[in-house]
Amino acid sequence: MKILVIDDSEFWRKVIGDIFKEHEVEFAFDGLDGYFKIHEFCPDLVISDLVMPGLNGYLLCRIVKNTELRDIPFVIMTTSSDSIDKFWGRYAGASEYIQKDSEDGIKRLKNYVASFTPLHECKRSKDNFKSSFERALNGLLVKSTIENEIRKFFVHIEDMNYVVRKIFDFLKSMFEIDDGMLLIFKPDSMDVYTTFEDFEEKMKKIFEGLKTPFNLERKIIYLDKRIYESVDEMLWVFHQDRKENGAILVARKREFSSGEKEIFSNVMIEVENLINVGLNFEIYRQYSFTDKLTGLNNLRALNDYLDGLWKKHEEFFFCMIDIDNFKKVNDTYGHEIGNKVLSGIGSIIKNLPSDLFSARYGGEEIAIVSKRNDLAQIIDSLRSQIESARFGPASVTISAGIVPSIGANSYTEVIERADAALYRAKREGKNRVVFAK
Repeated sequence: MKILVIDDSEFWRKVIGDIFKEHEVEFAFDGLDGYFKIHEFCPDLVISDLVMPGLNGYLLCRIVKNTELRDIPFVIMTTSSDSIDKFWGRYAGASEYIQKDSEDGIKRLKNYVASFTPLHECKRSKDNFKSSFERALNGLLVKSTIENEIRKFFVHIEDMNYVVRKIFDFLKSMFEIDDGMLLIFKPDSMDVYTTFEDFEEKMKKIFEGLKTPFNLERKIIYLDKRIYESVDEMLWVFHQDRKENGAILVARKREFSSGEKEIFSNVMIEVENLINVGLNFEIYRQYSFTDKLTGLNNLRALNDYLDGLWKKHEEFFFCMIDIDNFKKVNDTYGHEIGNKVLSGIGSIIKNLPSDLFSARYGGEEIAIVSKRNDLAQIIDSLRSQIESARFGPASVTISAGIVPSIGANSYTEVIERADAALYRAKREGKNRVVFAK
């Protein structure tokens, strides 16, 4: 087996050379010398010191891992026991990190080499060493730039519309694309961000190689409608845990070079991470801000929403709804039917106009917030729908109190006023809506 030992210490070069004298061993005196020896010698294994003048071990490892010799395994040996050094060694792509002067360091190295089977095929660059080295450094610079640019968007992950637009801005500046489409798959729907006028045809092309069904409910977001006769396209499918969760298609009026396609792959790896985090954040937000039984927002989401309105000094109407005689439903039919009532009312409320903010306030109370002047009519229509509905063997009515936010000193005071209006509706006979100015 061919082993390259890279170490600026003559002592350690001799120690390691003596240990593996039955193998073909070559030596390098620092990181830069090691880089050129790797290309000359094409070893089966590299054993490198970490701290060396000029080019340290993990930078050398990262650079080599960015060349055609990336499959050569690296063992990094050092006298440092620093956990950060170990982290950078692993991050750089080292197969093994061994502390030289530890009790079992040499033993671990011997065991690693004894169990090691050379796997890589030597692929020397056709370029000279200097060109190869420059290309590797350029590759690292490009990769680092891509990581930094895409990761800037993580802080805005709660606003996926903004993030997607920034992704396309970045792709336009890097690849001069003319058109693009990004799909994000959700459990029962998908978001479609597109500049394509004929996006249906483009979507069919994307879905040809996917397992995800084409007929998911769609939300179309036009980034900028344009019509171009594209010459070349690049496609990438996003995955998480082997499951498709989106795709991106970009196009332009001239062909993409092989170098651009390689860089596009690097960009998409970072974008894929971003999309995955966005989807996970949405799931977290859904669980954190959604009431599981009714499917409406929960109290935490309601407080956040009201706090936002209040800080912006926006006027609104607040409605508090209570299911009449709900305890009697539970006592008569059991809690399973009681839950069915809550779930059914939640479904009816979700079909109200989309500009209403509805939340389960607690128990059988539901809050609705709106800026609409016709909220009282909407709630009375809701009352009528619920009165005529059946929830298994049960039927129920609701009472509601509505108040404006004008004149209140806090949104908590608005809620208290709505509660008072609700109790007035209860006192006046239930199954009614009271609007208190």
